[in-house]
Amino acid sequence: MTFLYKGPWFTNMRVLATVDPNNLQYILTKHPENFLKGSKLSEIFDEFLGEGIFNSESSTWNFHRKLAQSFLNHPNFFHTLTHIAWEKVENGLIPILDHASKHQIEVDLQDILLRFMYDTLSAFMMEYDPRSLSMICLTSHL
Repeated sequence: MTFLYKGPWFTNMRVLATVDPNNLQYILTKHPENFLKGSKLSEIFDEFLGEGIFNSESSTWNFHRKLAQSFLNHPNFFHTLTHIAWEKVENGLIPILDHASKHQIEVDLQDILLRFMYDTLSAFMMEYDPRSLSMICLTSHL
């Protein structure tokens, strides 16, 4: 579950990747300072990841990790997120899929699920539901 990825020969790119849970725990919680991502990774991913937790090193990474843990460990975090997501499923996702099924409308499921995720996260993080998941999204791909 750990492998070395070699990029095109002219890039001299090598990435060691793992999905082994034990390796991930060791790397992310016990000794992250031994596994630097390097400037090349930052250069490649900086445009869309910025200096957040997925693209930062050492003290910046520790700051982001502690901040994320404070959210995740808050007593109301999962209750609030579950409530918002369930409400969006009941009032957004199910009605749209039900309508599409009854009227035999072909849907772009990836688009619908992305809209569901966007609305849910916006409602959770900003207390604002942009309502991008609506019946209008069924007609936008016809």
